[in-house]
Amino acid sequence: AVRFIVVFVVVALPVLAWQWTPAWVRFTVWLRESGRLTAGVASLRSAGLVALVVIAAGCVGFAGYTLRGQTASTDANYPVAAAGWLASHPACGTRMFNQYDWGGYLANRFYPSVNRRVFIYGEAELMGDQLLAEYVDVNQLHSDWEQVLDEHGVDYVVFAPDRPVDAALQASGLWTLQYSDSVADIFVRDTALAGCGGA
Repeated sequence: AVRFIVVFVVVALPVLAWQWTPAWVRFTVWLRESGRLTAGVASLRSAGLVALVVIAAGCVGFAGYTLRGQTASTDANYPVAAAGWLASHPACGTRMFNQYDWGGYLANRFYPSVNRRVFIYGEAELMGDQLLAEYVDVNQLHSDWEQVLDEHGVDYVVFAPDRPVDAALQASGLWTLQYSDSVADIFVRDTALAGCGGA
């Protein structure tokens, strides 16, 4: 959504100016005819300057307040430490299966690393219905969940703990839990463990 703010401003500003010009013209005519325009210009400028300063200070304060907790919020909601572990083990795994809502974070963190390309991320319409359906099959442990991972050559999984996928990977006997914290688990297919350095 943030990417489209600039596009929105470029498109909306001329429309808003066109729509509000007649009202502004009527307002200035009313001020001129009532004699308030010349008397009130200095006070109007002063009030406008004060309003601008108050709005700017408010925006800076709000931005500071919002960003103050950003790091803690990111650490609590995204696999920051798990991504750090992956970064320190670059040869551990070649094809990732990741939790849907972490895809954007992981893609941003690891681009352009070939071994850290995400399976899916939050722009589902770009990923396509087929891939989204396959993600659902694995996430909800449909009968073909292992086949989906095999077909995509997935050899490591980054997912939240205590999810059905987590339990299924532990029970399968084909995967090893290589990393775990309160936010994320990383399972590596046994055939790809050599690249993990035994960590």
